[in-house]
Amino acid sequence: MRRITTILLILAGTLVLTNSFVSCSSIDCPINTRTSCVFSLAGDTLTDTLTISTTRRDGSDTVLVNRQTGISVFSVPMSYDGTIDELLFDRKYADTSSTLDTVTIEKDNTPHFEAVDCNPAFFHTLKSVSTTHHGIDSLSILNPNVTFDNSHANIQIFFKKH
Repeated sequence: MRRITTILLILAGTLVLTNSFVSCSSIDCPINTRTSCVFSLAGDTLTDTLTISTTRRDGSDTVLVNRQTGISVFSVPMSYDGTIDELLFDRKYADTSSTLDTVTIEKDNTPHFEAVDCNPAFFHTLKSVSTTHHGIDSLSILNPNVTFDNSHANIQIFFKKH
């Protein structure tokens, strides 16, 4: 009886070890599946205070960049399925005056598939950008492909001198 019990324990242990090796996945899924559009400032570093917000589908607003100063590059998350993203750029100057610009980004959304085990993601292709020109002089698309690679700027922003 002891011999049968020992054999059964060895078989059960072997089965557990075999299943644990088979069930492991070697796929490296990205931790963050949110893509962000990278903005670079033309010219010097921004010395004014910049806050960027947007309106959600339910009508509430959310702050994406909060009171940043001394920046030359920043990134803003993009919506998953909207073809147009509208961002509010609130620039506060040292003399307490401010400007508010609406930046509109028109884009195509492409589902990105890594593996069945990974969360879904969307990459974007920028089609056009526009602004209201209160504190922003102009915008230009440098790299239209918004992916997980944040090492290259997608949009260059030219602020007006105050």
